[in-house]
Amino acid sequence: MKNFQKMTALFGVIVILFGLHTPPSAAAKGDKLAVVVKADGALTGLGLKEIRAIYTGEKLYEGSNKIEPLVNGDEAVSGSFFKLVLAKNKAQYKKIWNSKAFVDAIAAPAVLPDSTDVLRAVNKSDGAIGFVMESDISAAQRKYVKVIYLAE
Repeated sequence: MKNFQKMTALFGVIVILFGLHTPPSAAAKGDKLAVVVKADGALTGLGLKEIRAIYTGEKLYEGSNKIEPLVNGDEAVSGSFFKLVLAKNKAQYKKIWNSKAFVDAIAAPAVLPDSTDVLRAVNKSDGAIGFVMESDISAAQRKYVKVIYLAE
């Protein structure tokens, strides 16, 4: 039994030393994906159905306000959003927007590099909507950003 324990410990050290372990995901276990809008903006009353419609190009305005959907450039975060909120994968999402561009002449949502940029952009525009991991929203940012949907 002691030899098995030694071999297991040795294997663990080898895995760590040679980088054979799986890298941590972008989100910690239990972290939720948050769809955010400006706290005092026009989009605070949206639900899941409207969020899906926005990110598939079906909803472009809320009242007289033009909606500006933003995509988080972090692949892990955007992949989670496509899967958990839109029930699509990246290829299906791109296909929707290629069709919208061709048929309806609607441009795909802007892709911002990371959560910090998404939060900054949401703060600047009443019509902006974006998504980040909930843990990316600081206490200070919660004063100007409202979470309208959480998914895990």
